[in-house]
Parts: sequence; structure tokens; C-alpha cells
Amino acid sequence: MTAVVWWAVAAAAVVVLACLRARDALARRRQARLRAEALLLAWLSPGQRAQYRARGWFEVTTAAGHRYRVRRGGIVRLDPRGSAYCIEAVSPVPVADEMLANKLLLETDERRFLATAHRYRDTDQPRRGRRRTPTEPVPAVPHGPRRIGKTVTRVRRPGQGIVPTR
Repeated sequence: MTAVVWWAVAAAAVVVLACLRARDALARRRQARLRAEALLLAWLSPGQRAQYRARGWFEVTTAAGHRYRVRRGGIVRLDPRGSAYCIEAVSPVPVADEMLANKLLLETDERRFLATAHRYRDTDQPRRGRRRTPTEPVPAVPHGPRRIGKTVTRVRRPGQGIVPTR
């Protein structure tokens, strides 16, 4: 056999080993996801379990009486609507594990949850005011005051430029 044939055989072996490792890694991730979901379902109440199976999220009531919706990728506060929270794990974990950790933290220590979580505006909530039609484009420039350096500028409608104000 020539050197070219040996190189081709070695390259094929490397490709096969890489495919086997990737398949094993996917199988391990799938097993971890299934174990995490089974653990989550074991910790949920029957009502929460029904919500999770039907909608993919569940509601949690804290000791203070506040209600939160725990969903994939974040938590939404339901009492005064509009606030959403996010806590991400340091290392990659299954989504069900994150949801369970958020549920347990909300039920046991809501103050620590609120101190730790990143708060942002929930974009799934209906907004007040005029709604855009589906075909109406979103403005390219945001409206309202914007601080640039020490002067406050007011952004006008797109195409009208920026007007400095005092």
C-alpha cells in the first residue's frame, strides 16, 4: 500500500471516531434531558404537572402570595404584569433542571430570587396604546429622549434627523 492509501484510511478512521463520539454525546444529552424532565415532573404538584404537560409552563405561588409563571427561558410575574426574570446556570444544564431550580427558589426564598435574577420587560404582554397592524413597519429609530454625552437630544420621526434640546 502506498502512503496516500494509508492517509485515506487514517482520515476515514478519524471521521468514523468523530461520528461515534458525536452520537454518544447526543445520547448522553438526551438521557440527561429525560432524567431532568422526570425529576421536574416528580416535584410538580398535580395542577402544575397538568399545566406543564398542556402548555410547557407552570405557575408558582410564593409564600408572600405572589404568582409567577415559570417557562422555558424565563419567569413572568403575574400579579402586577409586565416584569419578567431570568437566571441562567453557569454551566449548560437541561431546561427542566433550570425550571425546577427556579420553582424551588421562588417557593423557598423569593427575596433571593429577586435579588439574583435579571429583570426585564415581558414582551409577551399586550401593550397599551395604538397597536400596529401586521403589515405596518416598525420604526427604525426609537422615539423619545436619548442622552448623548452631556446634551439631551430628542429623536424625531425617521428621516427628520436629531434635534438638540436643553
